[in-house]
Amino acid sequence: MSVRGFGYIYTDSAGAFFAQSGFLFIHLFDLLWVIKSEERLLSVGGSVNYVYLRTNRAVGIGCGDGFFYEVAGGTLVPIKPNLHDLTGGASFGEFYQETEYSDSSPRVVHRLIRADGEVVVELAGEGIRFVGAWGGAYVCYQRGAGVISSRGDGIWEVVYVPEMARVKYLRCLGQYVLVFGMDGNGQSVCEVYDLGSCASIGVFSFSCYSGAVSEIFEYKNGWYFLWGQRLFRFNGRIVEEALPGLDVGGYYVTDSGVCVLFSDEALMRFYDPELCEVIDERPVLSGYAFGNCHSDGDRLVGYLRPANRIGGLCYAVSIPKNASGCPEIGFEQPLYQTEKRFREKVFDVVVSFSSDGDFSPILRQTLAILDDVFSQYKSVSCNPDAAYFSGLVELFFDGLFTDEQKELLRVNCRNISALAGREAPATGDLFSFKLIFTAHGGDAKSP
Repeated sequence: MSVRGFGYIYTDSAGAFFAQSGFLFIHLFDLLWVIKSEERLLSVGGSVNYVYLRTNRAVGIGCGDGFFYEVAGGTLVPIKPNLHDLTGGASFGEFYQETEYSDSSPRVVHRLIRADGEVVVELAGEGIRFVGAWGGAYVCYQRGAGVISSRGDGIWEVVYVPEMARVKYLRCLGQYVLVFGMDGNGQSVCEVYDLGSCASIGVFSFSCYSGAVSEIFEYKNGWYFLWGQRLFRFNGRIVEEALPGLDVGGYYVTDSGVCVLFSDEALMRFYDPELCEVIDERPVLSGYAFGNCHSDGDRLVGYLRPANRIGGLCYAVSIPKNASGCPEIGFEQPLYQTEKRFREKVFDVVVSFSSDGDFSPILRQTLAILDDVFSQYKSVSCNPDAAYFSGLVELFFDGLFTDEQKELLRVNCRNISALAGREAPATGDLFSFKLIFTAHGGDAKSP
C-alpha cells in the first residue's frame, strides 16, 4: 500500500512555509510550527528568513536581527553563525558557499568549501555568483565580466559573455551553462553555452513571464526545469516549453514518467517521460491550486491555496513521490465548525472549536479560519454575501486553556485582524473578532 501525503491547515497571509530534511516549518508572526513525526509550537521572536542545511548536516534557521538556530530533537538551539550560515545556507551538491566581508576594506571574498571547512575554490570581488562545476572546472558569473571558470588553481578565465540585456539566473546542466534573463525588448531569453566544445549553442526567446529557475531534473533525453511557473526541457540542443501555456505548481521525475502539479487548480497528472501521454490523473481539492511545490528528498513539499482569492485557509502539503502514478494526499480535519448568525439585515460568523486536540494545532487552525473568513467577505465584487457581513467573527472554545495560551490566541488574532484592515460594507465597522472561553465563562474582544 502506497504512503499518502498529508496537508496541514495554516494561513500564509503574513507567514511562510519552509521544508528541509523531512521537517516542515510553518512561520507566522513570531511563531514557528515544527512538524515531523510530531508537531511542536515554538517562538523565534521575529521573522524567519530562510531554512537551510548546515555544514554539520543539521537543519539551520536564519532569523531577523541576526539570530540563528539549529534544530535539535524538535527544539531550537541558538547558535553562533559561521560564514556559511550568514551567506544564506547556499550549497552546490557536496559543496557549501560562504561569503566573507571585511570591516576594514570593501573586499568581498566568495568561497566554496567542503563540510570539513576545506576551501575548494575562492574568488574575490563583487557581483559574483557560483553557478556549478563540470569536468574539474568551477563555474561562476561575475557582473561586468561574464561566465568565468577556474580549476581551483586560483586562475580564473572568462569563457562566455552573455548577449542579453539583463542576466537574472544561471544554471549548470552537465557541460552546459544556461543563462536566463531579458533581452532589450523585455522578452524572456535563455542563452546556452557548451563548456565541452567552448561554443554557443543558441539563444531561445519566450513570451511567458521569466521567474526563478528551479527544480532541475535529469532524464534520459536531457533535463527538465521550472522557469517561473512554466515547465521547460533541454536536450543539449534546444530549450523549449514542455507544456505550453500551462502553469505548473510543482513536479517530479521518475524512471516511469513525470508527475505534474498544476498551479491553476488542484490537479495532478502523471505523464510518460516525454510528456506525450497522460498515464494517470488525480483531482485533489476543489477550489484550491498548487503553489511552490519543490523536492525535499523523496517528497514534494509546498502548499495548496484558494484558487480565486488572496489569503485565507491554505494547506502545507508533504507528498511522497509515487514512481508510477499520481500520489494520494490526505488532509487535516478542521477542529471547528462555522455558521452564520443573522441579526436584522446582517450576519456575524461564529466559529466553534471542540475541546479535543492539542493547543498547537488549535492555534494554527484558529488563525487560519479567522483569516479565511476575513478573506471570504472582504470584497462584494468577489462575494455578494460580503454586503451583509457585519465584520465580526466570534470564536468559541470549550476546552481548558492556560493564561499563556489565551494570550497567544488574543495577540495573534489581533495581528490577523490588523492585517485585514477593512470595513464591513454592511455596518462600516472594522473587521474584528471576539474570543469566548466557555469553560471559564471568559470573554475577550480585540481592541
